[in-house]
Amino acid sequence: MVLAACSGRHAPPDCAKLVPHLVEIQTTGLSQLPPAEQKAYADGMPAYRAAVMKSCTDDGWSQAAVACLQAATTGNAAGACANDLTADQQTHLAEAYAAFNAGPRKALQRWVSDAAATVKRVCACTDAACAGSAADEYERAMADARKSTNVDVQRSIAFLDGKLVECKTHAAGGSGSP
Repeated sequence: MVLAACSGRHAPPDCAKLVPHLVEIQTTGLSQLPPAEQKAYADGMPAYRAAVMKSCTDDGWSQAAVACLQAATTGNAAGACANDLTADQQTHLAEAYAAFNAGPRKALQRWVSDAAATVKRVCACTDAACAGSAADEYERAMADARKSTNVDVQRSIAFLDGKLVECKTHAAGGSGSP
């Protein structure tokens, strides 16, 4: 440390303190997601931590960038710190974040696909009893997702709920069309 101070060079940033802070910022609000998506984030966490640590240390993030990121309290605030990173550093951080989000994105797509398949079963019903049974299955599958405040989840639920109502009405002999 004395040599670094005497030579005019700055000590390297403390990436070991920064990475847990960034992870905390990026994972705020995960409890608002469906369980499968939460699990996908948890599963991807070790690789994300390692990729951010590698980028911070190997790419030599500046003290200014680390200080900015350490002061950030939201993902948007952290994003504003990009100006303190070089283009290569920004690319490496963006790649780590994209990889971190890939698993949850697939989990959300699977969840929507499974829910849509259940609605499709309701639409295939020709009587109210069949439609009611399949709709009950749909409601059980949606119970955790309905607690979510995630905008994408809520939009998916609203769309699927609308389709479900149409199909139940059609199966009951109403005017809805599947």
